[in-house]
Amino acid sequence: MKKALLIGCGAEIGSNIVLLSMMKNFGFCIDTIVNQTINNDKFFPNLNQAHSIAARLEMAHPLKINDVQVISENKISVFGNKIDLIFKSLQDFISEEIEKKWDIIILATSKSHLQDKMLINKLEKIGDYIFGMAESKIMTNIYPALLGFDNKFIQIEKIKPNQKSFALGSCQTNGWLAQFRSILYIMHELPNFSVRRVEIDIIHPDTPTGRLGTKSFSPREQDSRNNLRPSFSQIELAMKRIIPNIDAFHSVSLRVPVEEPGYQINKTYFTGDMTEEFIVSLEDKFRNFSNKYNHIASFSDLPLGSKAYKYRESICYILPKPYLKLNQDCFNLKPKINQIITQAYVSNVYAYCFNALKTIQFIAS
Repeated sequence: MKKALLIGCGAEIGSNIVLLSMMKNFGFCIDTIVNQTINNDKFFPNLNQAHSIAARLEMAHPLKINDVQVISENKISVFGNKIDLIFKSLQDFISEEIEKKWDIIILATSKSHLQDKMLINKLEKIGDYIFGMAESKIMTNIYPALLGFDNKFIQIEKIKPNQKSFALGSCQTNGWLAQFRSILYIMHELPNFSVRRVEIDIIHPDTPTGRLGTKSFSPREQDSRNNLRPSFSQIELAMKRIIPNIDAFHSVSLRVPVEEPGYQINKTYFTGDMTEEFIVSLEDKFRNFSNKYNHIASFSDLPLGSKAYKYRESICYILPKPYLKLNQDCFNLKPKINQIITQAYVSNVYAYCFNALKTIQFIAS
């Protein structure tokens, strides 16, 4: 069994990486977690930093009693698997002489760490493979939503021999790509098909660091209660990388005080010769794609609320008509430009982590 080091055990991504890696068989086991120091609560003097990690795990997923146990301040047990805990900053950790080596290192901390070449180089000395849970300008970006997929409209970075460091993209990027992949798969049969423009709107669930009180002018640090907050996404960075020759635009990202999954409205403008049979069978085509690639994009016949999809393993859940829309000849131009709108729930945590782990398993094996 391969051994893995997790850097950053936050309340969402890090915690779900730990739990899912133990609940499913991905061919490796996390035996060490590095996390920045956690301040203990003065009202609970008998509890320590390990209890804070345990609390994050307990809150991240429905668990049975004793699934997570604190052994000492530097060790916990998850489903019977012991994990060593190291509480220090990442910079302090890598500045020391580290004798232990890991097969896999998962970096689930700040996005800025994935842009730090010196940091990545140091991690490569103690790990066979490094995986970052975000977009990166210096690492090879391999998106779980595109694994095993190739298409002339997208540019996918290739895995080169002896390559060690990979970024797995953001949750929003993978949510968009899951839908975009289904559209390209369905539309490729159209004569003269071409993608002209992509537009994306996002409703982003709040994170555990969401404020109950305004700290600054930054929307992320403003009170989340009764307050729609304009935010941003890493998705534009990915668009420029994946579809550099297509006009792509990310217009709206709103943060709202709800749990995951989030919601995306994707508008893809295209040309192509559509028959009446193609138009009538559009829902069936999405349903067929879902049956074949269920872990990528599911097609839901029930337009349920977001809570129904929180613990499912598909990257996104595309909704049926009337949320699925096809508008023909939008601008009365020649050639005719059509628009397809998909609306989907996008996993920001659970399925994002599940598919990231599947991608890690694929590359590391």
